[in-house]
Order: sequence, then C-alpha cells, then structure tokens
Amino acid sequence: MLYQPRWQTYPLCNSQSGLGWPILPNGYLPLNLPLDGLRGAFLEAYAANRSNGDRSTVEGNPVGLAILKLIQDDGRWSGTMTELKTILRNRYPLLTDDPYSFPRQENKLSAAIRRIIPPLRRMSVEISFARQGQSGERAIRIEKS
Repeated sequence: MLYQPRWQTYPLCNSQSGLGWPILPNGYLPLNLPLDGLRGAFLEAYAANRSNGDRSTVEGNPVGLAILKLIQDDGRWSGTMTELKTILRNRYPLLTDDPYSFPRQENKLSAAIRRIIPPLRRMSVEISFARQGQSGERAIRIEKS
C-alpha cells in the first residue's frame, strides 16, 4: 500500500495573504515545494552568519589575527615556521606576548595555524605547507587569494 501523506496548510509569514504552504503531519515541508524565495533568503542569512562566525573566530585567535594583519601589510609571505614566529613576535608584540594564547614553540604554532586555516581561507587568505630544498626543510607560504 502506498503511503499518502495528509496535508495541512499553514501560513508561512502572513495569514492575511491567503498563501499557505503544505505541511506534512510530521511538521516537514515536502521536497517538491517551490522554495525559490525562501531558499534565497535562507542562503543570504546563512552566508552572513558564516561570515560573522569566521571573522569572530579569526579575531578571537591571536595567531589568526597576527597572520591576517601580516597579509594585510605585506600581501604574501613565505619561509619557515621559525621565521614566521620571529616576524610575528617582532611586528605584533601586543598580540604575541601572552604565552598562554600565542604558542612559543614552532610545532604548537603550526598546529594553531592548521586549526585556523578554514576560516582564513574563506576570508581569502591561502596558507600552504611544503618541503623545499635537498634537506626537506618545511616551508609555509601565506598569500592573499
């Protein structure tokens, strides 16, 4: 036997408009419903929310904020993690002096950078790790995309 859902109509926003959306008994909208207006509004709100979340994530993280300021000042940077730590400490001492929020060791700085890569990428900052030279020295490249 084929399941036939019972439909109920509830107004979405304005009950005076006479427009109602069919709602399944379990409270969900059917999949074949034209939601162009709703989809656009939802995606705009979602994008704004995600952008605000990314910005607050980076601004709340001293490593992310220092990297963002470095890229805004220079545009691109490449070198080793030791060089990056030295440059960030010299240029932005207010962000990097706290031993509890800014890592002192290169491997901890690398881990903090790897955690902050996704929101920075959405803010148009590309970070890539590679090995260079015969010795296989680990290099990091940061640039505005």
